[in-house]
Amino acid sequence: MTGEGRDPMPESQALVRLIDELRPAVQFSLHGVEVGGSFLQLTRQVPGAAEVFRGVAARQRIPLELRPFDGMGWYVDAPGVLVLPGAQAADERDPTGFTSEATWTYAMRHGTVSAVVETPYWAVPAVSDARPTAGTRERELARLGELLLSRNKQLEAVLGECTSRVPEERLPFLAAAKELIEVAPGIVDTWTSYDARELGAADLAATVGNSVSLGISARRTPLRAAAMLRGALGERPAPADAAVATRLDGLVGDWCQDMERQYEPRWVPLTAQTNLHTQTMLGVARAAA
Repeated sequence: MTGEGRDPMPESQALVRLIDELRPAVQFSLHGVEVGGSFLQLTRQVPGAAEVFRGVAARQRIPLELRPFDGMGWYVDAPGVLVLPGAQAADERDPTGFTSEATWTYAMRHGTVSAVVETPYWAVPAVSDARPTAGTRERELARLGELLLSRNKQLEAVLGECTSRVPEERLPFLAAAKELIEVAPGIVDTWTSYDARELGAADLAATVGNSVSLGISARRTPLRAAAMLRGALGERPAPADAAVATRLDGLVGDWCQDMERQYEPRWVPLTAQTNLHTQTMLGVARAAA
């Protein structure tokens, strides 16, 4: 909703006014992610909601993230469900500091439960594999962290080579790319410092499924940044940036191919994505009533 030193966005202000007026029992935020599995986040426990969600996902043949890549400070109700561990929005422990100011936690002051429903565009069934990883989780986290940081360094170098002024209409692409590049080291720190105690004892990289989820995240973050940075240069880059644009095209292509080779994702039909969202909303609303 807001960030440090930033004014609230008009759409956030409108939503806050609506929340204050209606004081809903439940509100939903429907999300999509490029590759992986589905999961549900709840700002408080709702009896029966997890079962409803898992049933919907099973009927739509969408795998559940065993331990979702998101919500590192949330209680893990495996598979596929995260619950905010505290009673107040301030209890959200996202290291960015922004989540506790979001509109979906703002509603908690009225007793509203917010539900975030995440569905993938391309599904990877391996994210639900509960078998233990072959090696130590520390070694696996180190490997995945190195993968993310090494690709991030490539992007830092490319960013430094951009010489032309980005057109004003393309500045959001540049801002998004810079943010992703800047937060990458923090993501790795979050992985290595994660403490699963009192959060469902779901250690990171302890299962094949979560190792796959983190591996996808380690690839997705720099891929998003590379694509955003390429978008900032436009379809016809300035001559000074032509070589950089070609290099970014190569990175995006190579990293997409790597994602496909590693995980063999399958497209989730739009009807299945929509059904997951709508049927989960109806089921959770009934459970919260």
